Amino acid sequence: MVIVPSGALSLSTRMNQQQPPPGITAQDWTATPATVQTLVRTLLELAASVEPLKQRVAELEARLGQALLAEEARVFSLWYRVRDGTLSWADFQVAMLPVMACVGALLREGAEGAHKSTQRTCRNLLKPEAALWTFVWEADVEPTNNNAERPLRRAVLWRRRSFGTQSAAGSQFVERILTAVTTLRQQQRDVLEYLTAACAAAIRGEQAPSLLPSGRPAPFTS
Repeated sequence: MVIVPSGALSLSTRMNQQQPPPGITAQDWTATPATVQTLVRTLLELAASVEPLKQRVAELEARLGQALLAEEARVFSLWYRVRDGTLSWADFQVAMLPVMACVGALLREGAEGAHKSTQRTCRNLLKPEAALWTFVWEADVEPTNNNAERPLRRAVLWRRRSFGTQSAAGSQFVERILTAVTTLRQQQRDVLEYLTAACAAAIRGEQAPSLLPSGRPAPFTS
């Protein structure tokens, strides 16, 4: 889990010019609205706009919102069947094909003929369209954004209590310490033990211990 300010370069890119380790990247919706998101977050964002759009007498937008709500229900109906074992993974992928096509068509319709704000939302969602369906092709990815939001809660609470940072150096420290703590907790590793080993390595002029899970290859270094 890498935590950086919105719009900042990747932490792993800045540190020793390393590429991030392979895997699935999850980002917080509120920080980067045009980046890769899960499908359900997409649907909820548009669905939440149904009532305001009706008030604007925008029949197209209201219809799009209601249609996307229906597709959301289809997604979770299929997903729950996969989770409880009544639908195979292969059959789930096949069943999702018309859902994916329908949602794409609705977003394109909204991007072309809806109100300006809805057009902008639909266009932003279409930019990472293929990645919206990552959970259909990757068995270990859920159709929610919970795995990205839960680790960020600690950072959000810290920011509210401390009023953020006052310098670039302070921001960098927060990025690194929160990244380390969150990553270690996700791996059920002892945070104090790791930080102690990292400080000892720095004093000796040695490389810090890896945050990657044991047995996982280190990132490529250019």
